Amino acid sequence: MVLLALLAYFAFRPSPPAAVKPAFIPCDLVNTNYIKVETRQPGGRTVTTTLDREKAGLPWQLVEPKQGEADAAAVQQLISAINGIHVTSTLNQALDPARVGLSNPSRILTCRVEKGQSYTLFVGDKTFDGSGFYAELGDGKIKVIAFAEVDEMDKALAQPLLKTPPPQTPAPAGPSPAPSPSPSR
Repeated sequence: MVLLALLAYFAFRPSPPAAVKPAFIPCDLVNTNYIKVETRQPGGRTVTTTLDREKAGLPWQLVEPKQGEADAAAVQQLISAINGIHVTSTLNQALDPARVGLSNPSRILTCRVEKGQSYTLFVGDKTFDGSGFYAELGDGKIKVIAFAEVDEMDKALAQPLLKTPPPQTPAPAGPSPAPSPSPSR
């Protein structure tokens, strides 16, 4: 009976939770207060998007390319994409950064969290098989990051980040005149 109970316990006990891997770029929705993404376009032109807020809980402000209050949902999508970037491999061999696009990166992402730490990610060329990008986080180690998360970040940046004002409803045109009484006959 005891053996049967032990067997049942081990067969049906919940499995321990998987270890949560820390984010490669720990800029999450709560603690991040500054984001700057510089994206090199075909032809060499660089587009810079900068978002800032004084502290967590306050609305985000789009600083460039336009200025104004940022759309909270669009910022959330961008930060989620950034926070989702993960390393698929770290290259052990010494590699010339210029050979993998890191001397002239296609994207430079900087984020700052409330405690003052700042992180800058340099994104270079796509890998030979197109599954990722070569990247470096300021530590001199070349890593490969997943294509999907960089693509999500690009999609988030392609969305309008400026908050659109609510549509204006026309004001009522004042009280309508009361119908005049009809003459009695």
